[in-house]
Parts: sequence; structure tokens; C-alpha cells
Amino acid sequence: MLYNFIRFCVFCFLRIFFRLEIQGIHNIPRQGAFILASNHVSNLDPLVVGILPRGKIYFLAKEELFSPAPWGACLRFVGAVPLKRGRADLGAMKTAVMCLKNGRPLVIFPQGGRGKEKAKPGVGFLYKKSGVPLILAKVEGTDKVLPKGKKWCSFGRIRVIIQKAESIDKTQNPQDISTQILEHIKRIVYH
Repeated sequence: MLYNFIRFCVFCFLRIFFRLEIQGIHNIPRQGAFILASNHVSNLDPLVVGILPRGKIYFLAKEELFSPAPWGACLRFVGAVPLKRGRADLGAMKTAVMCLKNGRPLVIFPQGGRGKEKAKPGVGFLYKKSGVPLILAKVEGTDKVLPKGKKWCSFGRIRVIIQKAESIDKTQNPQDISTQILEHIKRIVYH
């Protein structure tokens, strides 16, 4: 109940202050597990993408965000799973696979960090391993509303375009799958 209230408040905040527009929301499954892969250009992206699915979702988030402890507890409450960056974090991947196998949706940013150009193998591994549907989201405008290095937001418009993934070759290795996913996200355009 509290989770849904927080989600509603974040949605209202984004809609009022940043004129949030969402296109293709019907592409997100109403229930069950799926991977929602999105580009990542701003610290606002997890908030924006996190309000899209119904019900509780899970995120992979860099472990540095989980301290101090009270902040880490808040992140865990909203579904964040700590991820060690810079190396393969098998524990986080195992937790993510278990979330998906238990019917819970998972949000992941293929680049592994804000503004990175190359995809990391994590999303490819999870997509190949879990067999759940893959949904793609492209977030636009958050990099202008809250650019990297800034602490306060500026006014602007945020758009999210959501599509079902098509023609992703799951027979390739996880890195190549992740690269395909990121390329598909980059090609999404707002209509």
C-alpha cells in the first residue's frame, strides 16, 4: 500500500513539474515477470522508469548508493538490489534471476551507468537465462532536467517511449545480446 502511494506521488510530481509523457504504456505486461531495459542518462531515470509498471518492481543499483544504512534500507524497500560494478557480480545476478523466476519485474540499464555508450553483459545474461519478455524504454529529457554533475532539477519535458523487444537474437553471448538491446533502445523514436 505504501509502495503504491509513493509510486503515485512520484508520478504526480513528474507529471506536474516535468510534463511527463508516456507513449506505449500498453506494451508493459499487467502482471508477471519481465525485464524492462532502459537507457540511462540522468539520476532521474530510475524514478521515471520505476513508475511505469504496475506493482512492485526490482532494480539493479550500484552498491555505493546503499550507504548510509538508512538510505540503503529505503532503496531495498523500493526494490533496489545492490550490484558491485566493475566486475561480474554473481550474487546480484542470482538475486535478479530469482526475482524474475518468482514472477517479479526487473528494471535494468544496459549501460550499467549514466551516459555510458557501451552495454554491459548483465541484461543479455538475464534475458537469455530467464526467458521472460523483454520490454524496451527510451527516456528523453532527463539529461536536460537533471544533467550529470547537477544537484537540482531544471524545468523541462520528460518523455518515455516503450516498445516490446523484437528480433533480439538470444542465441548469441550475453555481451552481444546486451549490445543488440542497447542499439534497439537507441533507435526508438517518439511519435
